[in-house]
Amino acid sequence: MKARALKVGITTVTIEGEKIKSVRVAKVDGGGVMGILSQLGVEAPPR
Repeated sequence: MKARALKVGITTVTIEGEKIKSVRVAKVDGGGVMGILSQLGVEAPPR
């Protein structure tokens, strides 16, 4: 099994009362699902 690493981004969680109101994750080049696919050699479909 090979290990993969993603770049770290900023995550902001807003809590209202006792519930999570929102979760925002800043976009980081080379991060997220597309970053994992890139590391595995999978080409992204055209946009």
